[in-house]
Amino acid sequence: MNKNPNMSSSFLILLFISITTLSCNSNKKVHDDDFIQTPSGLKYRILKEGNGESAKEGQEVLIHETMSYMNDSLLFDSRTLPNPVKILIGGGQAIAGVDEALVGMKKEEIKKLIVPPKLSKRTGKHTFPNPDSTLLYRVELIDILELKNLPEAVYFSSNNGENWINKNNGLPESTTISSIATNENTIGILSKANGVYTFDFQNDSWKSIKTDKIIIENNPTRIALFKNNIYLGTQFGGVYYTKDKGEHWERINEGLDNLTIRRFQNIGNKLFVCTNAGLFSLSANNTTWENEFASDNMQVNGITIFDGNTYIGTTQGVFTSPIGKKNWKNVLSNYTLHNISADDKHIYAMTYNELLFSTDKGATWQSLQKGLPKELYTFNVIKNGNFVFAGQWDGIYRKNSDYETWQAYSNGLPSNLSITNMKLFKGTIVVSGNERELRKGMTTNK
Repeated sequence: MNKNPNMSSSFLILLFISITTLSCNSNKKVHDDDFIQTPSGLKYRILKEGNGESAKEGQEVLIHETMSYMNDSLLFDSRTLPNPVKILIGGGQAIAGVDEALVGMKKEEIKKLIVPPKLSKRTGKHTFPNPDSTLLYRVELIDILELKNLPEAVYFSSNNGENWINKNNGLPESTTISSIATNENTIGILSKANGVYTFDFQNDSWKSIKTDKIIIENNPTRIALFKNNIYLGTQFGGVYYTKDKGEHWERINEGLDNLTIRRFQNIGNKLFVCTNAGLFSLSANNTTWENEFASDNMQVNGITIFDGNTYIGTTQGVFTSPIGKKNWKNVLSNYTLHNISADDKHIYAMTYNELLFSTDKGATWQSLQKGLPKELYTFNVIKNGNFVFAGQWDGIYRKNSDYETWQAYSNGLPSNLSITNMKLFKGTIVVSGNERELRKGMTTNK
């Protein structure tokens, strides 16, 4: 079922109609002894085997689903809608539990899911369904749509977003850029299909770095440039790195509790990795990962520092600890974060329907959504000089750090580009994006 912050009012009406017409008062209870449990806490049972290729993150699928309380009291049935539900796997269009279950499913496969509250949370003041309830789903994969090879691009701005220059020279005509990384010397990007590229400033072009086939097969998601090495995080295979610009790649997973990599961050000359089961840091000998704050049921999606403290954005809110210590405490609950960042004055919490900020180490939080598209989440926030920049579904927004209203600064960017990645390199802002495809009910209206 789609996350509530992105539902249209018409869809909510259909949802309540379906409850009225299809609600079941059965007291039959579900026994979960024969369900398989994943590290996230999701439980599933395959009711019908599928056939053909398995669905992957980044693919659109058509599904039918039902949602019930654990006593089988029916809450929603997608078959009451005119068409099956279309979902982009990994695109935040379904609750976390359904999104996870879809990966690996085949056409005509049917799964029954037991979804704990942390995997079905919706932000905001919503009481239906009960946000503290474990939910029962039945998901049928109707079809896997063609994997889209969307034309993407990299753009630079050296004048604080006044205009943007296309920097695609050296890249394939169509590629999916999943991540950007910078260090003091260069810029690196990661293409899902083609691997790593670094920018050659002398020739104003991207240079391909040989990337092993096994890395591509494991769906590379993140890149880090750290101590003259290149690190790649994947969805299925953990972390790979090269010391010789792609001539040889090694796998480094010892100490990790989960091999789905969400983000890298260099803090105090130490490399941190965010995973589906917590936060880890790379040991000094570059051979193992050390547990910083790990939990099987907590997905860490971002990490930053502010005023002497480390902050992480997770599926359970924001947690903080003094830098170098492990005294973690929760400073923002009831929100699921997909990213977090900070500058010299603010912490930015990127939830799935609102951008929040704090100036007092997370003690209090305020909305920073004014001027941005209503209820569309912000991908990234960075600061350059006196200006703060937000990457959004319809381009780049800028504001003076002393004011709260965002203004569009997308001159030179395609009108239909969502800015999914944004980094700063020696005063130049580097962004990449993909073709914007808003789901029904979503709008870029302010």
